[in-house]
Amino acid sequence: MATPTLELGFLQYFSPIFIFLLVFVIVYAICQFTKLAGENKILHAIIAFLVSIVFLFSTTATTVVTFIAPWFTIMFIFILFMLIAYKLFGATDDQIKTVISKSSTLQYFVLAIGIIIALFGLGSAFGQNLLGFTEDVSTTSEAGVVEQGSVASGSYQQNLIATLFNPKILGMILLMVIAGFTIRAMTPAMKPDWPE
Repeated sequence: MATPTLELGFLQYFSPIFIFLLVFVIVYAICQFTKLAGENKILHAIIAFLVSIVFLFSTTATTVVTFIAPWFTIMFIFILFMLIAYKLFGATDDQIKTVISKSSTLQYFVLAIGIIIALFGLGSAFGQNLLGFTEDVSTTSEAGVVEQGSVASGSYQQNLIATLFNPKILGMILLMVIAGFTIRAMTPAMKPDWPE
């Protein structure tokens, strides 16, 4: 029995167009929001067009954009679903706006997720090229085979996973989490006690 599959391999040929449009829209929106060149929309469009063209000629920049764009899309869809869920349970727009604007924890959490996505995107673009600087310090066995858990394999993703799941790194993360909760539990809330 044949199972229907969705073949999307042909979309890779249109990725330069998607990258161009995405960068153009984002740069144009930033120029309009910050009023970079005053109120001149044509100048903002020219700036966005030139930046988009530069992105197309840089394979590293296109690699970063093609990596981070789906992840930011997933993050925004998740946030949209969370907002819809809150509205289904009776939250008003003003309440949601107040929580988003006043909750620094939420703002820092979204910022941290964005920074992590950006770092992984930069790692996917530059990571493999940076391995060339560490070729002399490889830890291979005498037979020339890379040992289990070693970070000298030549594959950036394999090295990153071996580093992140190293017991020393996991132990350090656990200690930092415990220290963070301990500091949070032992310190009282800060109150402004200075005279005005």
